Amino acid sequence: MKDVIVCDNSGYDYSRHPELMQLANEQGKRLEILYFSGDKLNMEVKGKGYGEGEILEYVQKNSRLLHDAQSFCKVTGRIRILNIDKLLKEINPAYPYFQKMNFNPFVNQKKVDTRFYHCTKDVFNRNLLYAYKAVDDKAIYYLENAYYDYLKQGGVVYKSFWHLPRFVGVSGSTGESYTVGKARWWKEKILHAILKVSGLR
Repeated sequence: MKDVIVCDNSGYDYSRHPELMQLANEQGKRLEILYFSGDKLNMEVKGKGYGEGEILEYVQKNSRLLHDAQSFCKVTGRIRILNIDKLLKEINPAYPYFQKMNFNPFVNQKKVDTRFYHCTKDVFNRNLLYAYKAVDDKAIYYLENAYYDYLKQGGVVYKSFWHLPRFVGVSGSTGESYTVGKARWWKEKILHAILKVSGLR
């Protein structure tokens, strides 16, 4: 993917840092930087997922790079995906990809992972654009729950990535580390592969 969109809802203009554009050019990427002031009151009341959804709505409505695109990948800030190149190569642009939140095929947590996913613009705009408005952390209903429910209500069939995303970084809301040790990573990777081959994931 050649296009990268960075969007911040704190009102800070990252385009004031020309080194970011220079780095993108060196990597052969087109970089678009968007920013706006989000609804701080609702973010405080409803939680981080509200702000995340608000960012995605802003990008959908204001990005020039996304305007003519068929689909997009979303990556949460503060994290890196070590095997991102491998994941991008396996994506069929015509299909949405969302990961389930647990490895037990017989337990449905009714969540999808929102740290990284691929979605067609059509599916996103018809089903997920305003799903964040239902988020309510106090009621233990997070963006992961809202996306799961809205995809299900819309009858959307989605795939999981063939390879398990390997995250490095921390949660913006809890400070929890997403980095796992090698032993646990290989265990989860093998389990994910078994479930994929078995058609259970």
